[in-house]
Amino acid sequence: MQCRSRLVWAGLIVVSIVHVNHAGAQFGGTATSAQDPNVPKVRAEEEGLVIPRDPNPRPGNDRRVMVTDTRGKLVVGKVLVEAGDRTIAKLPNGRLTSVLTRDASTTDRPFVGATKEELTQEMTEKFPKFKIRTTKRFMYVYNTSELFYQGTSRILETMYPPMFEYWKRLKVPVQEPDTLLVVVMFSTDDEFQAYRQMSPGILAYYNGINNQVVMYERSRLVDVSPELAVKQAVAVVAHEGCHQIFANIGVQQRLSDWPMWISEGLPEYFSPTSVDKGVRWKGVGIVNDLRMKEIDGYLKANGKQVKPGQVSTETIKAERLTSTGYAFAWGLTHFLAERRKEKFAGFLREVVNQPSLVSLTSDQAEKMFQKHFGDDVPALERDLAKHLTALPYVDPVETLTHYVCVVQSSLQSTVYVTFSAAAVKQLQAQAGTSKFTVNTFPTRKAALAARDALLRSP
Repeated sequence: MQCRSRLVWAGLIVVSIVHVNHAGAQFGGTATSAQDPNVPKVRAEEEGLVIPRDPNPRPGNDRRVMVTDTRGKLVVGKVLVEAGDRTIAKLPNGRLTSVLTRDASTTDRPFVGATKEELTQEMTEKFPKFKIRTTKRFMYVYNTSELFYQGTSRILETMYPPMFEYWKRLKVPVQEPDTLLVVVMFSTDDEFQAYRQMSPGILAYYNGINNQVVMYERSRLVDVSPELAVKQAVAVVAHEGCHQIFANIGVQQRLSDWPMWISEGLPEYFSPTSVDKGVRWKGVGIVNDLRMKEIDGYLKANGKQVKPGQVSTETIKAERLTSTGYAFAWGLTHFLAERRKEKFAGFLREVVNQPSLVSLTSDQAEKMFQKHFGDDVPALERDLAKHLTALPYVDPVETLTHYVCVVQSSLQSTVYVTFSAAAVKQLQAQAGTSKFTVNTFPTRKAALAARDALLRSP
C-alpha cells in the first residue's frame, strides 16, 4: 500500500535592490511529500501470486493446508481465502502463496510462524551485505546509517503497543503477529528502485503479498530542507508501519478492500510528523501539519468553487486518492475519531470484518459511511471545517530554518530568502565573482524581518 502526494510551497523569495529601486519576484520551490498518489499498489502478479477472478470468494476460516514454500519445502500454510480453483494461504514467513486447491491437502498440524533464525537466514541470503537487527516484534534489514535504523525502529517499537491497545478498546479482536515483521531499508533511492521499480516520490510502501515494509533513507528532500525531510520520514515510517501492523494483528484482512478514505486516512491519523526527544512516536491523533497545510492551500485556492459537501462526498466515494484526497481523508478521519467516537468505533468494527477479495464499489463505500454517520454530508462537512479550524496548527514552512542570501555586484545587490539548502548552494554557484553572504534564521518570519532590514539600509 502506498501513501501518496506532492506538495508545492513557495520556496524562494527574491528582492532585487538596484540603486534605490526595489523590484521583487517569487519563485516556486517544490517539496515532495510522502508518496506519489498515482502509483498502484504492489500487484499480486508481480509477486507471482495467481488470483482467479471470482465473484464469490470463500473465506479460509484459518484452515491449515500443506503447501510448498518459496524454497521448495513442504510447510503448513494458513488458508486466507479460496477463489476459483485456487487457495491463497499464508506461509510461515508471512508471505502469501497461491496454489491449486487440489494440491493443497488439509492438515491438522498447527500453523507455526517462522522463527527468528529462519527469517534471518532467509534475509541474509536475499540481502547478503545488509545488517540485520531483531526486536520482540520486528526484524530490520538495512544498509542505511545507524541513525536512520535507530530512528525507524524507535518509531515502530513505540507505536505498536498503544496501537494494539487502541483496537482492544474498540472491542476489535486482535492477536500478536505469527512471526517477526520485516522492514527492509535501503540507503539510496537507486537501490530502492533497483529492488522494485516505483514512480518518483515513493519513499516507502507496505508489500501486502510478502508482508514487508520497504523504504530508503536519503530522500531528495534532504537537499532542499533537512527539517522537512525529517517530518516526512517520520510520517512515512509510521504510516507504512500502520499498514503492516493492521495486516498482522487481525485488524485488516490481507487482500481485503476497505473504503479508500479510511484505508489511508486511518494510518494518517496514526502518523504524526514529529517525534519526542527520544525519537519515539508521539501518539494517536497528533495534528499532521503537512496535511493541514495542503487542506488550507486547497480551500484558499478552490473554496469559492466547491459546493457544500462536495469535498467530503468525493473523499468518501474515492477509489483512488489524489494528494488533496489524502489530506482530506486524514481530516475526515481525525474529525470522526475525535468528535463522533461511538459512531466511528462502530464503523471501524464493520470495516474490520471486510473479507478478502471482496471489492467495494464507490456507491457501497458511500452507503457504508451513511449507515454510521448519516446522509447529511453538507452538515457534517460544516462540523468538519469547525473541527479542523480549531486544531492547533502552525504552517510547517513557517517554522523551518530559513536562509537570507545576498549577492552583491558592482551594479546591484539581490536579497534571497529560502528554506532550501540546495537553493543556497545554487545561488552561491551562480554568484560567480560577486560577493555572496548567507545568514541563518530559525523561522520564515525572522528571515523576512532581516530581509526588510536589509532593504531599508542605505
